Amino acid sequence: MLSTPPEPRTLLSLPTELLFDIADNLELPDKTNLGSTNRHFKEVIKTPSLDDFLAAEASNWAREKNLYTCKGCVRFRRLQEFADNMRKGKRCRNGPEANIRLCLHCGVAGGLYSAGCQIVICSKSHVLCRRCGILTDQIGSSGYCTRCSPASSRNFMHAASSRSDQADEWHHAAEHSYDGRHSQELYGVWPDV
Repeated sequence: MLSTPPEPRTLLSLPTELLFDIADNLELPDKTNLGSTNRHFKEVIKTPSLDDFLAAEASNWAREKNLYTCKGCVRFRRLQEFADNMRKGKRCRNGPEANIRLCLHCGVAGGLYSAGCQIVICSKSHVLCRRCGILTDQIGSSGYCTRCSPASSRNFMHAASSRSDQADEWHHAAEHSYDGRHSQELYGVWPDV
């Protein structure tokens, strides 16, 4: 009588309780990678809390990638996605107020940054334009970007056209600048991210 070879053991064949124990001993990046492999692991691995992200923020992995935790969206964001005052002082890594740090997106959505205010990002001033709502390093006068500034003759055309496509454009200023010039100035279009 021929015997059939036993089925190979895989991680999926382990009992759920054992998978919980394994996941509890993984670092946050490893949990995330394992959870993204299939639906079963995504269901088994608990969603990381704000405290989990804050603890992982001190790791070499997060430091090398310049990642900081946002309280609003409870996830890692890059250094360029935070105002300088959200990354320094009491809100720095392991700071006493690191748990209230907000990224630019959550700060704008939550009303922390209002239209017309100036925000310093990576030591460079930006403005959240009063008219078009775009966060840009192209600062005009009185809380407007250079295109919408009252001194500009084309401000009304720009404001009307930008309302429809401003969903995530405001964060490009922090990510896409080269040698002090904005990417729109270099290429004429907003890059897709």
